[in-house]
Amino acid sequence: MSLFHYSGDTFRVLDEGLNCTVYEPTAELVSHAESGDNEQAIIIAMGERSSGGYYFQVQTNNAELAGTTIKLDITQVAPEPGMITTSALTSPCITVAVPKAWQTAESVAINNAEFSIAR
Repeated sequence: MSLFHYSGDTFRVLDEGLNCTVYEPTAELVSHAESGDNEQAIIIAMGERSSGGYYFQVQTNNAELAGTTIKLDITQVAPEPGMITTSALTSPCITVAVPKAWQTAESVAINNAEFSIAR
């Protein structure tokens, strides 16, 4: 579990995985056993990928709520051309906890993608 402080707000990585069985790119508000009373858990999923080598990487301690978009300094990483990877279907995701006051957001933006929050 990682703990990052973002401009007075707290952002936590609750879980990360490579096989989340979420087949389309999405963000969704979820219940999570490790999220606190003042937090809202959000799962961000890349969707199904044809091989290994895909994952989410937290870059820095930057996060904000800008209008109706939660902006997180996370990057989707893909394997480099020619990189040896597993030849299995994967569905990478990351679950983060943001302040509960942010639960009305409509989307999550990371460094190289934006996801509408499914309700």
